[in-house]
This record gives sequence, structure tokens and C-alpha cells, in this order.
Amino acid sequence: MLSAALFSCDGGASSGAKISKYLASIAVRGTAAITVTLDYRSLPELTRTSSTLTLVPLADPNRVLGSTDVRKPIFAWRCGSPQDGTTIPSQYLPSNCRG
Repeated sequence: MLSAALFSCDGGASSGAKISKYLASIAVRGTAAITVTLDYRSLPELTRTSSTLTLVPLADPNRVLGSTDVRKPIFAWRCGSPQDGTTIPSQYLPSNCRG
């Protein structure tokens, strides 16, 4: 089963290490969705409530990779979609990361 323990990518932030002056945290949810929270205090365009970016693995163009999809390839990543929890305004996201 997919779990956050399989995807240790926070660079030590979970133990209090500062990764970057622009990055507050990186977390992985149970189905491998990655949540990146930027440090809004270092980025004046963002606020406390508009500083989250999500990346979600897709099994196919219309389906999120699920817990039963272990060992199946990732078709693509959906990046920056508000439906997944992204709160950063789209004008501050890379063009290929707008949902």
C-alpha cells in the first residue's frame, strides 16, 4: 500500500531542518500526493492562506493514482490544482503547473 513513509522527500523539514528560506515544508499524503508549503514571509506575493502547492500522481488522464495502484506507473502529475489543495494564485505558478 502506498504511504507517506515510502516517499521521504522533505529534506529534513519534518525534524525542524530549514530547507530553504522560501520553503516551509514538504509533506506526502497517503496516496503519494505531495504538498509543498512555501514560506509566505519570504515571498511578498503570498499570504498564510495562499502558500500551498500540490502535486498529485495520475494513473491515467482522468484518474488519481490510488492505494490499490501499487507498482503501476505514474501516467503524469497534476500540479497546482485547487481541487487538490493548491492555494497559490495561478499567476505565480509555472505555466505547466496550473492544474
